Amino acid sequence: MIRILTTIRDCGSLGLIALLAAVMTATAALAQSSPMPVGFWSTGSGNETLYVGDGMCKFQAQGTLIVGKCSWKGSSAGGILTIMNTNQFKPAPIYENIVWVNGTTIRVWGDVFFRRN
Repeated sequence: MIRILTTIRDCGSLGLIALLAAVMTATAALAQSSPMPVGFWSTGSGNETLYVGDGMCKFQAQGTLIVGKCSWKGSSAGGILTIMNTNQFKPAPIYENIVWVNGTTIRVWGDVFFRRN
């Protein structure tokens, strides 16, 4: 670290500018996140469905129904969709791990979902 600071000192203002540019680039890369997968999604067989709307979500699979307000925490390749499930005795958060494959395909806990109209 001292060596880096000494080099910056010796280079003067150009070294400081280069350091600031590197820090700003790294910060900008961290700020990027994937968009929320808004829309209606289902597996190829249609046995599992996911609806992500404006603040409301619904996930249905093999007799399981999760419905409630939802939020999104994006990452570089997908994110975590949190559904506050109101379809039980006491509301509880249900976390769905979502990875974008492309613009029309996502993976939810590894299961492939396709965007439907």
